[in-house]
Order: sequence, then C-alpha cells, then structure tokens
Amino acid sequence: MPDQPFPNWRILREPAVIELTGYSRSSIRRKVKAGEFPAPIKLGTGPSGAVGWKQSEVVAWIEARAAGVRWSESQ
Repeated sequence: MPDQPFPNWRILREPAVIELTGYSRSSIRRKVKAGEFPAPIKLGTGPSGAVGWKQSEVVAWIEARAAGVRWSESQ
C-alpha cells in the first residue's frame, strides 16, 4: 500500500445528501447546475456512473445557509 495519507473527508452518496439537506434529488441537481450547491465527484465510469459529494463541502454549504450567507465554490 502506498505511503499516502487518507483524505480528511468522506464521500456522501445521494441519499445521505438528500437526508442532510432536506432537498429532493432534482432540487440538488438544479442547485449544482446553478452553482448554488457543491458539485458531485464522479465515482464510477461511464455516463451513468456513481457520484458522491465531499462531506466537508456539504457541511460548509449547510453552515453557510444556517449563517444566512450565500455559499460559493470558492469558499
């Protein structure tokens, strides 16, 4: 096994993101497209490959919403 440290974030699959945010799948996808929600990362191959979100990015989005500030990818 290579001597690479594990990342300090976890991957959340879509059902977990829906549960955390309270948004539907289509609402999350719409917000991603508008740049108002973190973009998912591709986990699988092909056009229908699995995707997930970095937990740290979803939590940062939730914290920004709770604080009443607009989230942006550059945060």
